[in-house]
Amino acid sequence: MGLKGHSIRGGFFVAAWLILTQGQALPQSQGQSQYDIDPKLVGLSATERKSVLLCVRGTISINYRDTVAQNFLKGGNDAAWALKVSGFESLQMSELAKAADWPDMETYYNAETKAAEQLIEGKLSRDGYEDVARQNKGALKRIFDADSTGLDEHKRNFQRFQAICNDISSTFIVRAKGSASSK
Repeated sequence: MGLKGHSIRGGFFVAAWLILTQGQALPQSQGQSQYDIDPKLVGLSATERKSVLLCVRGTISINYRDTVAQNFLKGGNDAAWALKVSGFESLQMSELAKAADWPDMETYYNAETKAAEQLIEGKLSRDGYEDVARQNKGALKRIFDADSTGLDEHKRNFQRFQAICNDISSTFIVRAKGSASSK
């Protein structure tokens, strides 16, 4: 997802999320997706694991844009559901970053998840959340700038590991939407 898309996900409907989730934070990960991630990444190089993570990120972003983002426009419970989906996706992406041994991306996704939790729990104001989101955008840019892997290599890896990417992405999407619907 582009940085602009992330801003849309995080910035405009945060207050609705807080109100409609009634202060219920995202559940802590209990290893539900970790069991499935590690074996898929075994034997891959650091660059290949990063490529898988970026592929999953892109696939989730496209799915979010095509199937979830319009819920923001509807407002109310639909907007709250969309924001929960975003939060659950960030939580799972932090697990993937950990499994991929990409600490900077793990930190990025943990910050996304933590800010959402704090907002829901009333420990962070909307302005505070937006400040964290802006800082996190800068962190993401630095992460991408520091990645010495060329885009062409990542694209080749996207093709090589498409099945792994699709499997992880669809698992994350189903879990995020299901969790958002049941909470």
